[in-house]
Amino acid sequence: MCIVGNAVLGYGIAKGKEAVEELISFLDNPMWSIKISAIKSLGDIGDARAIKPLTRKLDDTEDSIAPYARQALNKINKKE
Repeated sequence: MCIVGNAVLGYGIAKGKEAVEELISFLDNPMWSIKISAIKSLGDIGDARAIKPLTRKLDDTEDSIAPYARQALNKINKKE
């Protein structure tokens, strides 16, 4: 994972629910590592606002993105 991806993870941990909207904006970043970091953070936070954007990532053209999105959605559904 790249330094920026680690920063995204750290930001999500530090800000929690306050970071959800900005983390959602990272889902469209061209760098796969940033997308994955944002997806992991959103799953850990567990805020329902992330459900629709994460669901769209299930059809992401990058093969590695969909499994992370699925895992994050499962985490969110368990928290609800």
